[in-house]
Amino acid sequence: MAVFTTRDVPMGETLPVLTATGFYITNLLIAIIMSVAVYVHLHPCVPAEVLTFGYKPPVTTVMTLLLAVLSMYLQRIISPENI
Repeated sequence: MAVFTTRDVPMGETLPVLTATGFYITNLLIAIIMSVAVYVHLHPCVPAEVLTFGYKPPVTTVMTLLLAVLSMYLQRIISPENI
């Protein structure tokens, strides 16, 4: 993924670049957080009682992780600039 600065874009087009960059950064952070959550769910020393829903299988966590990755993938495909 290329890093864009406001100098690389014509004057009136900085908002789409900043929006796209924010979109990818946000989804990347979600993917990192969910990866850590999957690790915590699968760690044998963590009891189910301290987890959010009280069960060990990371079903919701994996679904959220997959949705974040799918969102980035689909945005990259349908983006007119192919950032």
